[in-house]
Amino acid sequence: MQKLLNNVGMKNSEDQIYGPFTQTLVSAFQKRMALKPDAIVGPQTWAALKTNQPAAAV
Repeated sequence: MQKLLNNVGMKNSEDQIYGPFTQTLVSAFQKRMALKPDAIVGPQTWAALKTNQPAAAV
């Protein structure tokens, strides 16, 4: 997931740890994609990360 964040311009270290910095980046990405910024990488966030496009409602 950190690699996908890097791919969409949310720069972070790929240390395999879902820590506070990664949570902050996920929330910022969710806001950018008009998703609920809850830092939870659910189906809509995964889809948006993979395509760098807002995900359709699931």
